[in-house]
Amino acid sequence: MNETLEEIVPGKKRVFSLKRVSIALGSVFAIFLLISGGMVVYAKQYDGRVLPGVSIGSIPIGGLTETELKQLLQDLHDKLLEEEIPFAIQTKDGEKEFFIYPIHLTDTNEAELVEVDIAVEVDFFMGLGKQGNIFARTWTVVQSTFGGKESRLISVAVDREKIEEIIATSIEPYETKATDARVVVETFDPFVASISPESSGVTFVYNTVADDIAHAWSTRTAPSLGVLPQVAEEPSVTKADIAAEQSILE
Repeated sequence: MNETLEEIVPGKKRVFSLKRVSIALGSVFAIFLLISGGMVVYAKQYDGRVLPGVSIGSIPIGGLTETELKQLLQDLHDKLLEEEIPFAIQTKDGEKEFFIYPIHLTDTNEAELVEVDIAVEVDFFMGLGKQGNIFARTWTVVQSTFGGKESRLISVAVDREKIEEIIATSIEPYETKATDARVVVETFDPFVASISPESSGVTFVYNTVADDIAHAWSTRTAPSLGVLPQVAEEPSVTKADIAAEQSILE
């Protein structure tokens, strides 16, 4: 067990020299420079383009030039303006569906209920990940290539007041207010009174609808609002409350 390497393999010696270490390190450094240079060259081609792997919602925009991006965003916006925005309420006769039209027409003009500043969006996406020095930008490009980056529009503006007005007008016939029970005097001589019964009311909640539309629009998705939440309103005074106070009717 005490045999040396020379005794097992005659004439063979394990030699470590500075020259071999230098060659190995030089090779590693050369490979590093080659890879780094390739990455820099790859990243440079996106100087005038959107970073690879970037998407708006599910729509890929990576690699687009400024002109291509501007045209795409405008086309997508125009297409969404043509889409109806459905919403529904639950009534005693079943589900009732309504529609909001993004281009609202009046007797004198038309107005877009949802607006997007295309110039702001183009500047945002063209500058996305382009900060820092060449090495930082290169690394961002590489990360975006393999990891992707889902983003959304940043300048979507909705006409909240008009949208809520349209919804309120549409559902008004289906909303009821809660009414309290009350004493009804039929005659004074002789004194005759009765109690009118209370009734429950039904209203619908739509204060978040404008935000839901803006969120969907920011990802270039056609909004669909579903069924509006329903809230039952209960009266504050019931027939039983009044009947318990018999002295009111005496």
